[in-house]
Parts: sequence; C-alpha cells; structure tokens
Amino acid sequence: MQIDAGMMVPRIAFDLYKARQPLGAAIVYADLVGGGASSAEIYGGLGAALLDCRGVLVRKPFEEWAAKVFARGAPTFPGTPFEDVARDRQAQIPAGTPSRPLTDAEIPAMIEFLVVNEAVLPDAVAALPVSDQMSAVMALGERRNPLYVPILRAAIVGRYGDGAGRSALKRVGSFLDRSDVQASLVIAAGSPLAEELGPYLTSLLPRLPAGWDAPRTSACPPYQGPSRIDIELASAGPSPDRCAAILEQQLAATPRDARSWVQFAPCVVKRGATKHDARVLAGALREAGATVSLAGPDDAAAPAAAAAPAKKPWWKLW
Repeated sequence: MQIDAGMMVPRIAFDLYKARQPLGAAIVYADLVGGGASSAEIYGGLGAALLDCRGVLVRKPFEEWAAKVFARGAPTFPGTPFEDVARDRQAQIPAGTPSRPLTDAEIPAMIEFLVVNEAVLPDAVAALPVSDQMSAVMALGERRNPLYVPILRAAIVGRYGDGAGRSALKRVGSFLDRSDVQASLVIAAGSPLAEELGPYLTSLLPRLPAGWDAPRTSACPPYQGPSRIDIELASAGPSPDRCAAILEQQLAATPRDARSWVQFAPCVVKRGATKHDARVLAGALREAGATVSLAGPDDAAAPAAAAAPAKKPWWKLW
C-alpha cells in the first residue's frame, strides 16, 4: 500500500495530540519543521503541543521553545483557522519570554530536548486507537528517519498487532545494518505473530549482512539511539547472568547479543542513549555489580556518580 506520507504525517501528529500525547506530537511536528515543512497547521500544532507538555515543576523550557515556534510561524497564521488558536496559546506564555523566531540550526536541539527517552514515541503510538496505530507506523516509517526506529522495532515485535508489524517490515529496510533492528527481526521470528508476518519477514533475510545470525565471537555492535550518550559495560561483575538479563530487558536485546556483551566486556552496549535511559540502565547494571561508564554531552553520569546519587534532572520532574 502506497501512502502520501507528506499528507499523513501532520494528521498523525494531530492524532497524537488528541490522544493526550503532546510530547510525541511535538516530536513529530518538530521533525516536520526540520524537514522543511512550513504551514500554520504545523507551527500551531507544535506550539500548542509544547505548551501542553508543561509540568507542575517545569514550565520555562517549553514556554521558551513555544514562543520561538509561534514567532517563526507568525507569517503563516493570518487568515487561517489557526490564527485565533495561535493568539490564544501565545497569551499563555509569560510576558518577557524571548520570542525571536526558531532557527533551522536550533531544531535538532529541540528534538533532542523533547526525546526524553526512547519510549516516548512508541508509547505515544500505543495510546492511539488501534485503528490508527498502523497508519502511524506507515506514515512515520516512510520518513526513513532513525528517530522513528523505536516505533518500527515496537511494531515488528508485535506491540501494535500484525498489520502494523507488516507495515514496519516494509519500511525498515534502511536500517537493516543495525544490530538492534536485527534483534527485533529475531524476536519477531520466534513470536506468535511469525506466521502472520511470514513473507514480509522472510523477504528481508537476503538483504541482511552476511553472518548477521551467526554465533557471536566478539561483542555485539552497540545498539543505537537518538541522542548522544554512550554506555560502556566495563565488566559484568559477579553476576553475569543477571547483567545479561538486564541488558535483554532494557535494550530489547536478544539473549545472544546480551551474552556477547557480557562475555566480551569491556564494550559499548549502546550509542546515542538519552540521559534518562543511560542513567536507568547504568543504575540497574551497577546494582547487579557491573562496572559501567557513560560518556557524552555533560558526561551525563561519570563512573564516580555511582557512589553518590545524581541530582534529579529537570526532565524527571514534569
């Protein structure tokens, strides 16, 4: 089935907003703006979604981003149904908030700010009516953006049903070199949905890198994420089986991949994790006796952080 993703993606963003998933909606709208889309609907939707992400304890960052978005979209609002909406929502932004237009260079930082953890988008799609989940997988998968790989992986392993799984398999081809995507294919092949996915799943096998399903003789390449924190397992410690189980659960890894990381440590198990996901995984592994280090922007949690509780980040408060 061919779709016009350019027409469907704004609708999917709005559907997410209606489903009370403003963070997921804001990410999709922001991706559209980053891809060159420019309309009153998109700017109005992004600004409104950002404002609806505000929490009791954290408001200012979302208000600042929303002010920039409304300023960028100002030329598109007059004479449209979104003119009144934009005016009403802008009135909710505190006076004195900087309101220069959002620049193209700021969009990647805004998306990274919004992707609090990798569950945000898969969970947002799961909140849609079942009849709309497959459409979301199709439309977002058509963008061939690594940002949406977590949705494709969730669909492939059956989170949204067999129809969405087939749609994801038809659109995951750009990412077949990724170990995390290959893991999802392995999981799907052993799931109750395997028969339903049949030809869609088997058609991908000839396109996979040679040896993709062979026994590991070294550490599995790190799984990939949408942010910038790298997680290195330096040592599995006294409980390698427990460590492997944690890696399986938190990275949606296959047993083969998890065992290889444990066996061949030190190795990087995840590249591009969000701060939230990195801290959660590192905390669980350290509790099991493993030695873990994180590296990336701000060195989100240096190895020494294991000895003292880190200050609670703002994005865990809203």
